[in-house]
Amino acid sequence: MKVSILESGDKHLVATIIQCLKWAKSANLGVAYASHNAFILLKEHFEHFSKK
Repeated sequence: MKVSILESGDKHLVATIIQCLKWAKSANLGVAYASHNAFILLKEHFEHFSKK
């Protein structure tokens, strides 16, 4: 199990989430807020993850 704490100011936030979704068998996310743009960037990756 890998635990990562990511913050919105992290330049690699989206890339790190996408990489983790590629190999993870499960995911637990804590989100204080999210923008519509973040949803658009990650939607396809979460859909693919949920089909695994």
